[in-house]
Amino acid sequence: MATRPVLGPARDNVTIGASSRHTSAKSRHVEGLDERRSRVEAEGLAEAAKKESIAVRESLALARRELDKANARIARRDETITALRPRSGGTSSDLERRFSELVQEHKQSKQKYQTELETVTKRNAALATELEAAKARAAELEHVQGSTADLRKANVLAETENLKLKREVESLRGDRSAEHDPKNRLEALEVERDGVGAKLQETVEQTHRLEALLEAAAVAYRLLYRDSVPRQGLQRTRAVLAQERLESAAWRRRAEVAEQQVGELRSEVAQLREAIHLQREMGQMDREREVTMLASAERYEIAPLQSDPRLDHIDTLPLVDLVINHASLASSHYANEIHDLTSAFRCASADLSEITSSRDALHSSLSTLQVEHTKLQSLHAAVVAAHAPCDGLAAALRSDLQRANVSEARQRSLLHDTEEEVSALEERNRADRELLKRANDTAAWAKLAENALVDELKELKDALQDAAQYRPLYEDLMDEHEIMLSREAMAIDEAERVGQQNVELMGSVSGGQKIGYIDALRREAAAVKHELASTRHLLNSASDRIAKLEAENEAYKAVDPWAGSTRTKVRRQPEGSGLVNSALGRSRR
Repeated sequence: MATRPVLGPARDNVTIGASSRHTSAKSRHVEGLDERRSRVEAEGLAEAAKKESIAVRESLALARRELDKANARIARRDETITALRPRSGGTSSDLERRFSELVQEHKQSKQKYQTELETVTKRNAALATELEAAKARAAELEHVQGSTADLRKANVLAETENLKLKREVESLRGDRSAEHDPKNRLEALEVERDGVGAKLQETVEQTHRLEALLEAAAVAYRLLYRDSVPRQGLQRTRAVLAQERLESAAWRRRAEVAEQQVGELRSEVAQLREAIHLQREMGQMDREREVTMLASAERYEIAPLQSDPRLDHIDTLPLVDLVINHASLASSHYANEIHDLTSAFRCASADLSEITSSRDALHSSLSTLQVEHTKLQSLHAAVVAAHAPCDGLAAALRSDLQRANVSEARQRSLLHDTEEEVSALEERNRADRELLKRANDTAAWAKLAENALVDELKELKDALQDAAQYRPLYEDLMDEHEIMLSREAMAIDEAERVGQQNVELMGSVSGGQKIGYIDALRREAAAVKHELASTRHLLNSASDRIAKLEAENEAYKAVDPWAGSTRTKVRRQPEGSGLVNSALGRSRR
């Protein structure tokens, strides 16, 4: 926390000059972005914890509302059952017992749910406390990260200058000279080119050395920054450094390509030298050929004086014309070549002036880089000295961060367990709601059954009052039935007595008396048979009427509601029955 005053002089040294001020402004912008990002990350953690807490509170409020609704429903069902209890009697005692058991189970689950709710509330409070502690540690980490901002600014400045130097070297390597030079200035131009190539090679070597120094400074800064930033910031910084390494490798490949191009230019210069040497040789050969031809022409001109008969037929004028044409062609060719070489020399002179200016700019950039490197070394030493007291704090912060991560993992596991318990409670609450729904359906069925029983009881009372008027008719029929039975018994006794008398008369000797007696017996037997048939007919009619009366009486008996169905079955007397007709007949009398 006390390292900021130590970095003040180094920061003042870095901000000297116009480019340094621009770089410091850019570094301040980067620092502001880093601080904003860390603050946003801390706020994101806080917002996530708040959202989780809000979600838990909303689920608890929803569970409480459902519990209140269930309690209100239970209260209404209690009132309904209390109102139905005097009318339902023994039929609703089982329902009441089952409902009381359900209420007791619901109360127990409610008490358990309230206990779990209190536990979740306590856990939420503990999470809020740990979240505040994490916020405080995040603020301390942000404060510690501010101590590395100056080193980051210096690194950005060095990288910027390195990029500028690489661009200038690339532009210098991209320049090429013309392919042809004048003959009289070629040697001097080649010497200057060799000098420029040597200086360019020296500049490239110095650039490589500066890149190595910058790489070493970057490695030192990376190690220092790795020990002073959190894990996520370290990962992001490693990604940025990897990108910078890729860019540095790309620049190195470009430098290699530029070196190859310089080599190609040198090979082209060698080829040009060979071409010029070849042209010189060809010119020398042409001159020798001209001298030879002139000499031969002179010999041809002098030869006729020698009176050689073999040369008398040769004409020397075509040869002279051929020599003159060849000389004119050679002179025009050399004039064109001199003109081309003069233009190429002008282009090479312009390129040489550009290369010279680029060399001067590279020297100035190199001096600036050396100054900046010295500043960076001093700044690095100051940062190392300033960061030394922060090692203990960084270790403490790392240990606190590890403990916070462990605590966060534990709290997440607790939150997961709480979510599972809440889901189990919701499932149990859903089952309770299903049982409550069944209890409501049972109560509604009991209400409907009670109404149906009241209606049937009323109908049975009316039917009983209607059937009371048929009781005298039933008693009369029973009396008639007993009379018929007694008359049948008397007829049987009389038949036995007549048979006995017949046996006694069969022993009599008188034929007329016997015939008269038999005739009387036959008439008496016919009368008895007729009376017996009428008696049996009356007995059968009475039995049928008794069976119908018993069936009608049985129809008005209540059926056991729990035997086969949940509704009381009452068989109604059909229209046109004997009981109804007899009742109507008696009422008409």
